[in-house]
Amino acid sequence: MQKNFVQNIEEYCVDIEAPFINLLDVLNKKFNSDFGSGFALVTKDNVLVGVIEDSDLRKFLLKNPTEKLTISKLVNTNFIFIEAGLNKNEIIDRVITQINSRGWNTFLPVKVIPVILNGKPIDLLDLSEYEIEISQIIDNNIIIGLGYVGLTLALSLSSIGRTVFGFDTDSNKIENLKKGKSQITEPGIDKLLSNCLDINFFPMSSFDTLPFKSGLRNFYYICVGTPLKTANKIDLGPINDVIKMLMPILKEGDAIIMRSTVPVGTGSTLISLIESQNNWKIGVHFNYISAPERTVEGDALREIKELPQIIGGATKSCLLLASKVFQGLSLSVTPVNNLETAELAKIIGNAYRDYIFGFSNSLIDICQSFNIDINHLINTSNRGYPRSNIPLPSPGVGGPCLTKDSFFLDLTPLDSKNSPVIKARQINQEVPTKSIEFISSVIKDLKRFSCLCIGLAFKGVPATNDIRDSTSITYYNLLKRKVEKVDVWDAVVDLENEAPNFSHYNPNFEYNFFALLNNHPNNTHFLKSKLQNTLEEQIIIFDPWRLFNIEVANFADCLKEIEYFSLSHYQKFVI
Repeated sequence: MQKNFVQNIEEYCVDIEAPFINLLDVLNKKFNSDFGSGFALVTKDNVLVGVIEDSDLRKFLLKNPTEKLTISKLVNTNFIFIEAGLNKNEIIDRVITQINSRGWNTFLPVKVIPVILNGKPIDLLDLSEYEIEISQIIDNNIIIGLGYVGLTLALSLSSIGRTVFGFDTDSNKIENLKKGKSQITEPGIDKLLSNCLDINFFPMSSFDTLPFKSGLRNFYYICVGTPLKTANKIDLGPINDVIKMLMPILKEGDAIIMRSTVPVGTGSTLISLIESQNNWKIGVHFNYISAPERTVEGDALREIKELPQIIGGATKSCLLLASKVFQGLSLSVTPVNNLETAELAKIIGNAYRDYIFGFSNSLIDICQSFNIDINHLINTSNRGYPRSNIPLPSPGVGGPCLTKDSFFLDLTPLDSKNSPVIKARQINQEVPTKSIEFISSVIKDLKRFSCLCIGLAFKGVPATNDIRDSTSITYYNLLKRKVEKVDVWDAVVDLENEAPNFSHYNPNFEYNFFALLNNHPNNTHFLKSKLQNTLEEQIIIFDPWRLFNIEVANFADCLKEIEYFSLSHYQKFVI
């Protein structure tokens, strides 16, 4: 049941035949400390016939500066109201129904509305208390780019009742989504897609199918990739293509929400472009929000809800809008002072992770020189020592984020060629080459071996089928030059459809070189089964993730010798 907004409703009423001065007196009244003057209820024989706001008076004077003012000339008889005695859900439904029936292209066209009983006004309702709920029902959420970032966001929004339209230029992807088939590996995503599809999630390959809805705002979430071009330069072509596509359809009040990773200052540049082309002003005619995605592939649906959402607005009103957008989606938000802080927060998080991996990987050379187990070395240094938290090394640090986000930092003032951040990135990039060279230095007749690369996706935990910027591909290509044969197997990736250009695992072939190239838990089980049934006498195992424990493994009777390599050390095991 709605609560009373005013005590004496008569003070805010004026008869339609009353002198104009009476209207001005009502318009100057203040409802409460939070809501100012500028609203009057117009009655006739105590029955509500319309409303007048300050804005009605201003608009009339602009069009009719010399005409005599009367209440009957100003009154708006097509007003929104509710009946007394409604509960919250009924109020929201009644307001939305009236907005839609009028075809108003405005979100919450009024801030207060009259409450009537038998046609007579008895109270006023403050719609700001219902703004978020009404907005979440009325607004269109349009996700542009339905990859890992966009699809998980789209379905997360759909799962809390938002209306979501998912756009992607890949028509095959859209057709599969319409059939309930997701192209990404993510726990729970197939069930979520099935629950939301055609109810409040609508995949589309053209904005022509986007239905018009009353309500001022469309929220456009930009979730396209921003890859590296040659010479490690950022390719903002996909972002610019999206903005060009939005320009003809962007209407006043809409909001652009940048989820893609972009260089610092991108938001300001795009805002200036939109302002100049449309003769608009940010925060008045349109909104721009930076809310960078920070989820991990394979656990994104959970993290969207649980990780704090960093939000930056171009203006204070944009920031306030951003907090309302993410309310109900995430447990918490972290508002920041400006767009640039939000843009940089995502970048430095990934650049830092790449940087500290670079330190660990820089130790590989010296450990190889003395045949030191680098994992044992780092664990020894960290154990019980609160000031040491060195990460374990990684076979290249791959994936679509860590491989490029360091280059999003504007390092020109720091001399980017000598930046320790870029140096760390180079160290990480060199790990695959140095690893294969290390194996070649020990095994002189490597050419006679046939290798099976186990794990093609860029990581195994959490599991993903994403092979973009995977170091496994780098290892695969390096090994092709060194060994007689090289094939791939992956616990998740559909090799036939997602990796057709690679030579695939042949279960009838005898491999004598196994490279465990990502950390999926099924990799060791697969390798164990191969070693238990091998007909080979000598096997090479390359285990950069340190997944395989030779001490507890069972081997085929014919297997006599295992040449074991980590990133840093070599051991020969005689069975």
